Amino acid sequence: MVSRLRLESLKRYLRLTGWVTRDYTLKLLKIHKQIAEENLEMIIPNTEDILDYNSRIKDIIQSLSVIDNKEFESLYEEIANIGYDLMKIRFDATKTEEGTIPLGDFVGAINNVKTMIMYGACSEIQTKSQYRKPFDDAKFLVDNCEFAQTEFGSFVISIRVPLGKTYLVPIDEDNEYLKDLGRKTIARLIEGINEVEQVSIEDEEAFREGYDKKLNKNVCEAISHILQNEEGFNVEITAKWDNTLPLETELPNHSRIEARSLYQKFNKIASYLKKIHEPEEITITGNIKKLETQDKDLQTEKKLITIDVPSLKRKVYLYITEQEHISACNAYRDKARVQVTGTLNKKTQHWCLDNPSNLRILS
Repeated sequence: MVSRLRLESLKRYLRLTGWVTRDYTLKLLKIHKQIAEENLEMIIPNTEDILDYNSRIKDIIQSLSVIDNKEFESLYEEIANIGYDLMKIRFDATKTEEGTIPLGDFVGAINNVKTMIMYGACSEIQTKSQYRKPFDDAKFLVDNCEFAQTEFGSFVISIRVPLGKTYLVPIDEDNEYLKDLGRKTIARLIEGINEVEQVSIEDEEAFREGYDKKLNKNVCEAISHILQNEEGFNVEITAKWDNTLPLETELPNHSRIEARSLYQKFNKIASYLKKIHEPEEITITGNIKKLETQDKDLQTEKKLITIDVPSLKRKVYLYITEQEHISACNAYRDKARVQVTGTLNKKTQHWCLDNPSNLRILS
């Protein structure tokens, strides 16, 4: 048997697939489901604290695999990882043909996979060419990813990426950009890697004009470090999307990086992106969602507004002057869009626009 499966994961799968449970004994439950006018019943554990728990679970999943017309191993993995997307990364190279891999190489690859996911998430939060340090939300995502069981007989790592309620941070209206951050990060990485084969790097200016920053400098460097050189590791990435969370659009699920053809290309793209110096200031456009007055001290009040910015998929907070506050009130009343320039920063759980200037109402 592969590993011990949590009872709660099995119960969740049964609920999602239409099985009804009812009490049977203190340590057992009876489940039933109507299929093609036939009432199917099974007995399942109601606690993991029974001597034959593993064998019972194996028998139940064997029966479910027949009922649902799925392979046993595939169904087991699906149930064990409910609430997570799986990102599988396979490494192969000449040095692995004898069934071994240098420990230093493998540890380095794992660390660069972590970097790849973390900075891929940064691009989902705010698209840039490169990052001096990762966003806290990207680090938090990686901290909540887990190693799943590795496939037998091959150099594959499986990473469980949390979804929805599995994610530990509360996702309120100010943090909507965190919704399915892990899923969007995996999709971004796979799409970006697949696009690299089509990207021309012969002319740097043409590259900059045509490249959509699907991958940033940090991710490209991490991938080139995994590949090591033209004779290094080939890397295959496969995504298995958790089907309990419906896919809004069709997502990519496979990419392969051949070291011989793409090692130098990832290095070149990283060097191009490294030379792009993006302005610290940005101009945001959106609708005012909230106006507040805060006491700075006994004599001074500060005017705070909240702008819903569609292009950033989040709300941004900024302090404005008394005169600007009058204009902001008019814009809020008229539901008019506003535009303002400043430096975007993440502070605690909010995105703030520091040093705002040129606040204006758009017709």
